[in-house]
Amino acid sequence: MPLDYHGVHDLMHELRVGPYRIYRLATLREMFLLYWHWALLGMLVLVGSGGVTLYVLRLNSRLKRFTHRLEAEVEQRTEAQRLSAAQAKRVRALYTVASMPGLSYDEEIVEVLRTGCGLLGLQIGKVVRIELQQNKSTVLAVHAPDGFTLKAGDVLPLDKTYCIIPTLSKRPFAIDHAAQSKWRNLPCYTFSGLESYIAAPIWVNHDFFGTISYGSRTPRGLLFVETDRDLVQLMGRWIGVTLERRAQQHELNRARAEAVTASRAKSDFLARMSHELRTPLNAIIG
Repeated sequence: MPLDYHGVHDLMHELRVGPYRIYRLATLREMFLLYWHWALLGMLVLVGSGGVTLYVLRLNSRLKRFTHRLEAEVEQRTEAQRLSAAQAKRVRALYTVASMPGLSYDEEIVEVLRTGCGLLGLQIGKVVRIELQQNKSTVLAVHAPDGFTLKAGDVLPLDKTYCIIPTLSKRPFAIDHAAQSKWRNLPCYTFSGLESYIAAPIWVNHDFFGTISYGSRTPRGLLFVETDRDLVQLMGRWIGVTLERRAQQHELNRARAEAVTASRAKSDFLARMSHELRTPLNAIIG
């Protein structure tokens, strides 16, 4: 057995057999033809992994959008529940006013204004009768702390008060911060000096009567939301019903007074007639 295999290797190199079958620099084509199946497998793996990565990224983006949408919906529902609970508390406070015994119609209106000021966090509340053609707003009831000179019976120029706005629109109206709004250039801002204001129309027997409004000389701090407008509109309807009842009571009292007067006149007439008839009859009878 030969100890040196160089001769054997040289012979195999010349014959190009075994590992010396391709003993030169391989071309790219030869490499592709020799290993094409591995190259194809690698490409498939690369494309597959890219597709999976793209699918995972798209799925992750959709999950993020869904999560954000779900969080926003949960937040909206939580806020709606909070506002609903707060509004229910406000309505119960108004019903407490309605259940107070011994209040006259005027006292009930003032109590509603006082309660509204507390619920809305504002300083002054008032109910005014609007006469648009005469440019007059007559204060019927007011609740205000010391420092406000406004009182029931005062007559104000309508075009210099915020009440002109809900009077013309016939809808609830609110100003969060007048000094930072378009209303700062109107005469009503200079005349009233109110920074925050909210109002609603009052209807009596389906006719526009006036407004109920709340205001403050300092900004409220919180923006007015839809539940605030709903609350003031509810109080406006309440005041309207109260005014209707007061008018009916006045009419009933007037009719009762007229009936009492007529009854007394009838009694006086019958008494005089009875006296006048008895006098000649007594003379005849002797």
